Amino acid sequence: MKVRGIIPFGRVAGLCLLSGLAVVARPAEALTLIGSCPYTIELPGIYVVSRDLSCPGDVAAIEISADNVRLLLGRRTLSGGGEGEGFGVRAAGTSEDPVEGLRISGGSVTGFSTGVRIEHAPGAVVSEITSVDNSSRGIYVDASPGARLLRNTVRGNDRGLYVEDCDGCLISRNHAIGNAVSGSSDGIWLDGTTGARVEGNVATGNGDDGLELVFNSTGNFIRLNAFTRNNGSGIDVADGSRSNRILLNLATGNNVGGIGSDQDLADRNISSGCLNSWRANRFAIDNEGDGPGQGCIR
Repeated sequence: MKVRGIIPFGRVAGLCLLSGLAVVARPAEALTLIGSCPYTIELPGIYVVSRDLSCPGDVAAIEISADNVRLLLGRRTLSGGGEGEGFGVRAAGTSEDPVEGLRISGGSVTGFSTGVRIEHAPGAVVSEITSVDNSSRGIYVDASPGARLLRNTVRGNDRGLYVEDCDGCLISRNHAIGNAVSGSSDGIWLDGTTGARVEGNVATGNGDDGLELVFNSTGNFIRLNAFTRNNGSGIDVADGSRSNRILLNLATGNNVGGIGSDQDLADRNISSGCLNSWRANRFAIDNEGDGPGQGCIR
């Protein structure tokens, strides 16, 4: 995004002779410990949170404004105190100046508006984060094609994984549990996203749907997930979200809230025909009213 390929001060290539040949040693990557917040990362390198941090709730505890950053939270916790509109970790690029080479992994974020928020960060990886009790989103990814959300846990947020305009993204082996702040609290939310793979996730006990596809989320591949005991539907595909392949998912015991339009599986496009491909899913009730093995939803 801003600074690329910087060699840390004081670390230069070493020159030695081996069998009569000059050999240049590769410089070590910068490694920086983060022991206070708020903290802004402005240079490439590896950054490690060195202790649990209590941070102001109205700012970003850790702001990333450089390319080629690897942020390791380890087993540490970033805590925002439950007030304000801040973020645990934020990387906010633009369409003209995206954040590239971003990796965020490990640790916990709690008490912010959004636990982790990345925007315009193509190919970013967010993995093994526990994002708990944030007032808005657990993890929010926007306009970051090819991003990967792997093995994260989002719990007790308004929405768990909020994925917007994330074309070609991978959402795999995450747990969205008890995100039930409001009646619109979905476990996983795909907004205007195309060509994503949603595989091996678990969404249970959320305030609304386990997984919802909205605003023309098309061409996504959704398989081998488990959506159970959500207040809304297990999977809800909104009108306009079409050409999705949905197969081999488990969706049982949903519509805990007893809302009439919610089912284990729901496709709001079926009045226009079978515009999404549903195959080999395990469920009890769908919004076609004919159950497994019949109609568009199977």
